[in-house]
This record gives sequence, structure tokens and C-alpha cells, in this order.
Amino acid sequence: VQAHAVYLNQFQLIPLGRLSEYFQDVFGHRISGATILKFKNDCYNALEVYEKDVKAKVINCTVVHFDETGHRIEGVRQWLHSSSTDNITYFPPPNRLSSYENIIEPSKVISDQYSSIVVTKNDGTQIIGREASEEKENCC
Repeated sequence: VQAHAVYLNQFQLIPLGRLSEYFQDVFGHRISGATILKFKNDCYNALEVYEKDVKAKVINCTVVHFDETGHRIEGVRQWLHSSSTDNITYFPPPNRLSSYENIIEPSKVISDQYSSIVVTKNDGTQIIGREASEEKENCC
């Protein structure tokens, strides 16, 4: 019931009031909005161990790609950041750090095991990024 309520609220974006009605109609039991919020918070807290595991796997990879994608929500620019390997993608919580820090300073999000590099292309433009230690295995 808890997972179902969180799924419907967070993924299907069904408001709390409508979810309460849904549970009454389908299961014959009304669940309050506060109870659904507690379910959501319990789920969030349970994912902490998983998040730490994903971060550790990203840290231990030789090659990690850092990216940001901009989009607008209600006219305001928002950023979606990611750190990814061939098999794992980590999305840090929004607004944890500025977009610049998430990409250029991944040590604040992932690890201090990356060093800055600047690559100047033939046309004179530069790419600034981070490079993983070459001592690590490419295990991801």
C-alpha cells in the first residue's frame, strides 16, 4: 500500500486529496494526506543507503561523464545534473549546488578523486572538465 501510494503521488503526480479518494473507492479505506506524506518520507529515507552505494560505484570508476541539462519550469531556468558511467547514472538532488559546481567541482558531489583538465580544440574553444585517476580500474 505504501509503495503504491508513493508511486501514484510521485510518478503519476496524483494529488494527495485525490489519492485519499482513490484508496477509499478502490480499497474501501481512506488514507489521509499526512499518512501519504509519511509514506513518501519513509521511502526517501530508505533510499539513502542506495544513493550512497551509487555514489561509491561512480567514485570507483575510471571514466565518469558529468553533464547538465537546462529546462524551464514556470518560466524559471532549472538544471538537471548527472554523473554517469556505462552502467550507472547518479542525479544529485536539485539545487544542492550551483550548476557550475556540479559539473566543474564534482568533488563536492561525488569525490575529490578527480582533477581539473582543460582541452583546447583546434578552433580555439576550450572544454573544461575533470579527469579520473588513471590508477583505478575501469570497473563500471
